[in-house]
Amino acid sequence: MSRLLEHPESKSFEITALVRSAEKAAKIESLGIKTAVGSYSDLHQLEALTSEADVVFSIVRDSEVRIVQLLSYHVVSVLDSRPIAMI
Repeated sequence: MSRLLEHPESKSFEITALVRSAEKAAKIESLGIKTAVGSYSDLHQLEALTSEADVVFSIVRDSEVRIVQLLSYHVVSVLDSRPIAMI
């Protein structure tokens, strides 16, 4: 995250982080990053957030990898008319 924030053109893009609590959101927002409070289980929220993104970074615990893979497939299939990069 710090490398993105330090990028010379960082003012030209917007970063949004999906977090699980308002407390985490406040910490991340203090860095100048937009947040959305929620979880990977909310498909509607994931679809809304990814529909606004050009690149999606998924950073999860090992125990959540499989569900994120499944959700990523669903989100990409819903948004297949618009190319995004899932990283």
